[in-house]
Amino acid sequence: MLKESFSQPSPSSLSDETKRPRSRAIPKESQAEKLLSEMENMTAHALLGTTEWLSSKSRSELMLFYQDLFERFKNDDYDKETFVLKKHRNETDADLMERLKALCQIIEDASRHTPEQPVLTSHALPALFNFGIKTFVSKFYDGAAALTMFNLAKEDLALYAVLCNQATYNEMLKVYWLFYGKASLYEVELMVVEMVNNGFKGDLETFAILRKILLSYHTMRMGKTVYNPRGSPIWSAEDERRAANLGMKLQQVGARFARR
Repeated sequence: MLKESFSQPSPSSLSDETKRPRSRAIPKESQAEKLLSEMENMTAHALLGTTEWLSSKSRSELMLFYQDLFERFKNDDYDKETFVLKKHRNETDADLMERLKALCQIIEDASRHTPEQPVLTSHALPALFNFGIKTFVSKFYDGAAALTMFNLAKEDLALYAVLCNQATYNEMLKVYWLFYGKASLYEVELMVVEMVNNGFKGDLETFAILRKILLSYHTMRMGKTVYNPRGSPIWSAEDERRAANLGMKLQQVGARFARR
């Protein structure tokens, strides 16, 4: 079984690897980004009843669950008032988090009592979707199933827009590299373009993934590996261009999080 590490680098190591400019004004994670991350983490924790239940399912049962989940969204099977938790005018972050805690309690109760019918919100759907992608890859080692589910989501643009967050694109970058990237960087580059076009700039995990991909690419390019035992050329001129583009994206992502 193919195993690769996509562990995150420490922020202090980013400046050397990304060759960042000498400017001292290095962007840091904004308060809004931190708040969003906390909201996503709280929602994912509230869904443990459902995700633990899903962990016991077969590959076909898992796919059926997600097909049903998509249909529920298309059929408006959710509370429109709480689906998107918006910050009210003059509301503090603390007050918003209190409302989220109350909603997460509802999500958690439903997840424990009826795990097959989780409460749908704009944070719950991505959490469930990302769990499915990870499960198809880590439990079943089935990149095709993960890709099938991702493409099914794209059949409905409203669904696709809700399902995908930064973590989704990170997972799909790993899927494309692990299962399809050893012969071409085409799909990897397309996923980065898709991510950016949908408004996601990348995070520390994106940085770690792109760094690993490029390190592996250059290792295979220079000599014999398990994927290239004879050391014969397997990369095209187009892949060289794609690697350069991915390298630039790596620098851009790293510069956002580098520390002085």
